[in-house]
Amino acid sequence: MPIDNLDVAAAAGRLQVLVATGRYAEASGLLEECGRALDRMVRELQPGDPCGAELVAEWRRILEDLRRRVLAGRSHLAARLAGLPKLGGYVPEPWHRRTFELIG
Repeated sequence: MPIDNLDVAAAAGRLQVLVATGRYAEASGLLEECGRALDRMVRELQPGDPCGAELVAEWRRILEDLRRRVLAGRSHLAARLAGLPKLGGYVPEPWHRRTFELIG
């Protein structure tokens, strides 16, 4: 579903919610759609219009915020993972019985 000019702000909020809840695949799709909408919006403006620069600056701020949230989430999960107890690898039990002991 294409994002029109009015939905871009709502999409930015939705992106933040998706990233905060760890739904990165959905966030990636929405981010691509937002990028296409932003491109359309900037192309529709007159050359030299300051609104284009403001839109791009705002989206850069949003992207930087999303990037920081993703990195913070990954750091948090890495810290939790490091805190888990280490499990030993698989070590087979030594087999000391001989064939004649099993048969007889």
